[in-house]
Amino acid sequence: DDTNKTSESITIVFTKEEQYFQAAMESIDINFGIDTENATVEKLKINDCEAMYISNPNINAIIWHDNNYAYSVFGNISKNEIIKIAKGLKNNF
Repeated sequence: DDTNKTSESITIVFTKEEQYFQAAMESIDINFGIDTENATVEKLKINDCEAMYISNPNINAIIWHDNNYAYSVFGNISKNEIIKIAKGLKNNF
């Protein structure tokens, strides 16, 4: 639905009816955060990188980084969908 590209980041937003997610790749130098208050946090691996999966009643998110970029996927879609999208980002951004 929307794409925003700068010299330091790419953000893509998808929506379908009530569901949405946002995927982003940002320079490793950019700071970003996700509110973990009242959330469940779980460590995972995405494309051989350590990742954090965060879930609360309103949103599911996964964040990770490699040596060059920080990645995030978040939205109101399921954990399995978020992980599947995250695993596909490395080759498609």
